[in-house]
Amino acid sequence: MRIGEVARRTGLSLRAIRRYAQDGLVRASARGQGDVHLYTGQDLVRLHLVRRMEHLGFDLARMRDVLAVLPPGVPVVGEDDGTWLAELVAAAEGRCGELRAAVAAAEEFAAALRKLADHMRILSASRTTSTTR
Repeated sequence: MRIGEVARRTGLSLRAIRRYAQDGLVRASARGQGDVHLYTGQDLVRLHLVRRMEHLGFDLARMRDVLAVLPPGVPVVGEDDGTWLAELVAAAEGRCGELRAAVAAAEEFAAALRKLADHMRILSASRTTSTTR
């Protein structure tokens, strides 16, 4: 199928598909007349994986690592023997752990900022009270 059909089926823009190709995350399985890129159902599966990883905040290197464990001709759902999928699950769980740690750090930082803001309000109020006396 042509890139326009791939975009329609995946919900990705032509630009995103081309960017993924330029970044080496996906490539057309074949070329048609006039050097038209042609994609297969397996290419669609790979694009869906890339899209999900991008939404989860995987960086380019991590996406490449995950895609590297996929066997040639990524199995379409239902054809998996479980081995590559287990590695993909492990990579996704690793990313979830990283995201949890980042959220915990952000929450800790927000709590520190709230404490600082409260302290600043108290100082400001005490200065206002001292100058009005």
